[in-house]
Amino acid sequence: MVESDIYTMLESNLDSAIEISWGKIDPKIDWSSGVVSVDFFKLPSQSSDTVPCFLDNFQLSVRSQYIDTAQQTANDIIEMFHLFSGKITTYRIWVTNVYCNGVLYEDNDIVHIPITLSIKYTGI
Repeated sequence: MVESDIYTMLESNLDSAIEISWGKIDPKIDWSSGVVSVDFFKLPSQSSDTVPCFLDNFQLSVRSQYIDTAQQTANDIIEMFHLFSGKITTYRIWVTNVYCNGVLYEDNDIVHIPITLSIKYTGI
């Protein structure tokens, strides 16, 4: 699954203090203590199993109580994936698009920055 490879890439390249989750946010996260979280999930697939190459979209959500910390983390993620082309564990990946969808403010003064990641990939 390409999701586990993206999770590994995020875990390897982001600050170890950032809480990274795949699918659901840990409900015990306390953003008031300055924690930054990154959650990602795969959107419905746009590819079929009949071709050896796949195109999928992912939604990454950066949350923090502080807008500058959330924005810096979002910028780091976009920079990490911007024009990426290479091997990640068992997949050859080409990033076709990565962009920020704006800044949202949630309950309890949490800043939420959604990022869309579109990748084309094939198994090695």
